[in-house]
Amino acid sequence: MRLRYKLAIFVALNPFIMLFDRFLYLFLYVGGLDLVQIAVLDITYAIMAAVTLFLAGNYLDTRGRKKMVPLLMGYFTIFPFLYVRFRNFVSAIFLRFFDAFKQPYFPLYKSIVQDLTPKRKAGMYFGFVSAIWGISWLLMVLFAGYVIEIFGFEILAAVNITIILLFTIFFMKIFPETRSKSKEKFRRISLKVIKNRFILAYCIYQLVIYYTIVANWIYLPIKSFDVTSSFVSVGIVLLAGQIMFSLGQIPFGMLADKVGMIKVYVVGMTLASIMSFFLGFVNQGILLVVVNFFAGLGKSLAAPAEQALVAVNIPDKRRAEFNGLIQFISEFGIVIAVVLATVMILFFNIDYVFYLQGIVFLIAPIAFLVPYKISKKG
Repeated sequence: MRLRYKLAIFVALNPFIMLFDRFLYLFLYVGGLDLVQIAVLDITYAIMAAVTLFLAGNYLDTRGRKKMVPLLMGYFTIFPFLYVRFRNFVSAIFLRFFDAFKQPYFPLYKSIVQDLTPKRKAGMYFGFVSAIWGISWLLMVLFAGYVIEIFGFEILAAVNITIILLFTIFFMKIFPETRSKSKEKFRRISLKVIKNRFILAYCIYQLVIYYTIVANWIYLPIKSFDVTSSFVSVGIVLLAGQIMFSLGQIPFGMLADKVGMIKVYVVGMTLASIMSFFLGFVNQGILLVVVNFFAGLGKSLAAPAEQALVAVNIPDKRRAEFNGLIQFISEFGIVIAVVLATVMILFFNIDYVFYLQGIVFLIAPIAFLVPYKISKKG
């Protein structure tokens, strides 16, 4: 099997690892937790994830990537059934605290993908990778919605664990090591790396942009359920955003290579901003589907251009360390995002979470591109 096909399967299976996690907060919300308690759970997870990433440092760059996958996948299998078994707020805090130790997998995943990406056609290639991820994510949320509606969260947890085990076997059997063990000394995450102005720009960007990820990960499923009272309908709303996100990745990645990554990125972020305001405004299931569809279009314009900019500006041997740093910074972005969203809900209502998301989509390109232009000059 050719390497690019192996990579395509690897990327396609990754969203299904998160099958239960994607609906975890909705599960807890339906089980009786309120939005403030859910915010506390997410802040707990984010803080512990940041600590874990700090301690992990550049370990993934110095000890090889492949052998870390089964270790982290084993950790992924522990928690779905525990969340189903212990549903009260105190137990959930305890579980989120320890669940965060799996966080190094996400920079590991990005590093493996970046290792195998040719820089010459980075925009097109990341469009291809993002399209596969998006289509798989699309199938995952629709599949999860039906499983929950028909069988319940317990069966979803069992399916999730089975998929993780099969994924681990597949990965270890046919996937190559993308970075062998090196003699480079282990070190924890250091902010010294942000002396590189591009990395500084991307760190600032991550602090800002993670509000949009939190809004869509936690609050869009909850608003969709409040509006439609159906798990399947929640899956369809999330599906609508992923359809356009997936379909646009390859052509928009090629467009970024042709007309310029920055131009395509800015247009995409502007469209995503406009649609975010509409997500807050509409309160009908069909309108949520339509608006999220066009929000996905904006994100599909921006995503491959953003990833291509990262891939061509980060040295190969520092990728896992860089991705670990970005994930570390992102956890603080999550804390800030959850606090801001909770303030919106307490003083206004859940719709204002999405109004603020629209503003963030406009601010993020400034946070990213202004320092990036300085970097280009330097």
